[in-house]
Amino acid sequence: MKYKTSLQNVEFHAYHGVYEEETLMGGKFIVNASVLVYRTASKNITVLEDATNYEIIYKIMHVEMQKTVPLIETVAQRIVNQLKAEFTEAREIEVSIVKPRAGGLLPSGDAVVSFEWKAD
Repeated sequence: MKYKTSLQNVEFHAYHGVYEEETLMGGKFIVNASVLVYRTASKNITVLEDATNYEIIYKIMHVEMQKTVPLIETVAQRIVNQLKAEFTEAREIEVSIVKPRAGGLLPSGDAVVSFEWKAD
């Protein structure tokens, strides 16, 4: 059985960007992350220790979003790597970061980067 825990549309104010004004003023970013685990059908999740704790997913997102880097690709990769390290039973991890209107560089639309990891 597949079991997925996700956090969607989590907003952060951060200072990622290649332009000086982005690193000075910062901007809004939206982060999505999912951790997929395979479980046997007989394994019931009745206590937090048996669950994929979304509070840990949030903490990883928060820590990595606070580390200012030029590219949101770098941040997304770091989040994937931290989730892999924390949730060793994970079989698939997906992370996307949305930069609305690319920090004001686009008249409309959003810049989005996504990374997916799957265990062999």
